[in-house]
Amino acid sequence: LFALQKGDPHPIPGIPFSQVIPQGSDIVRLDAWPDTLPPFRFADKWVKSIARNYPPSALRQYQAGRVDYGIIFKPDGSFHSLHVTKSAGESLDRAALRGALRYIRPRINQLSLTGYEGSYVYVPLPSNEYRYGFDEEDFPNTDPIGDYTVYITGWTRRSH
Repeated sequence: LFALQKGDPHPIPGIPFSQVIPQGSDIVRLDAWPDTLPPFRFADKWVKSIARNYPPSALRQYQAGRVDYGIIFKPDGSFHSLHVTKSAGESLDRAALRGALRYIRPRINQLSLTGYEGSYVYVPLPSNEYRYGFDEEDFPNTDPIGDYTVYITGWTRRSH
């Protein structure tokens, strides 16, 4: 049996910030969700919604990995974009970004960040760790957001 354990052994770097913000701009990287943003609401609900959306094509191709990503805010505090800092491949990255925009509350593209005027700011979101298995027993039950990670487990048929 194959199962990707916690911690992707083959991380893929994301796109450098310099490719998504204007040249010469400063970017402040925060390590956690700041108090100046509203807290996550209904986390158990949106975590389950994100976790139900393992891309079928990635599951058929046995793709797994961890997507680390977050929000970039403009110098005026408005939403700029979502940004992947550690990739698990294009289809899993797209699924993570799509899930964040669709399910996370408060809606992240409507947030405004204060206290950092003049610089672009990167705020991390919970990582999405995509794993697959052949049997539910392949993975222990985990707290889905306990360590700031959303675990997304897809089940596939055993190939003979």
